[in-house]
Amino acid sequence: MLKIENLNVAYGNITALRDLSINVEEHSCVALVGANGAGKTTLMHTIAGVKSPKSGKIIYRGEDATKWMADRMVAEGVALVPEGRQIFSQLTVEENLMMGAFSRKDDYQAELENAYNMFPRLRERKSQKGGNMSGGEQQMLALARALMSKPKLLLLDEPSMGLAPVIVSDIFRIIRKINEDGVTVVLVEQNAKMALKIAQKCYVIENGSVVLEGTSEQLRNDQRIREIYLGG
Repeated sequence: MLKIENLNVAYGNITALRDLSINVEEHSCVALVGANGAGKTTLMHTIAGVKSPKSGKIIYRGEDATKWMADRMVAEGVALVPEGRQIFSQLTVEENLMMGAFSRKDDYQAELENAYNMFPRLRERKSQKGGNMSGGEQQMLALARALMSKPKLLLLDEPSMGLAPVIVSDIFRIIRKINEDGVTVVLVEQNAKMALKIAQKCYVIENGSVVLEGTSEQLRNDQRIREIYLGG
């Protein structure tokens, strides 16, 4: 589904990603774990076409997508749920969902109904402005908005940030369901325990480079990972 080869990304003179390489199999869930400032969000923005790499390659479904802009990535089936949700606060829930389908030329009523079935709370609040919803509801809205584009690859940047534990459990249950339904997921998550529960593979990123990779089980049993990211 996605192959990143020796990616280098910079902000002016500051290098954010250094020769970073990852591989994402179709229909899999891959977690990216690391401290704040490690480069995880930069990687997500670069995959999504928001940020341009200095060098390296992005291969998406067998095609060189290194120079594709964000609109092309969306059209090709890539959806990003950004850190902080970034919903349209002055639009209603339903208007936010319709914005998620802006690039589609076909009828999206089936996806709208699916979104409401997956997130019943959004149906109840479909005429409410997004900015008046709780953090958990806004995260559900951001997820549902991304699904309106019928993505093949879903990029999730810190979906549990700032949410109560009970809401986090709901969000991760939904992410697992999305992945089981056939959508490939790349997940950036500070909550390493939760990420390793639903991901099949994990990459640990430090200072813009991959320092460790393996299956979730391998990383759960790695003493260094346990001490730094899992709390024991």
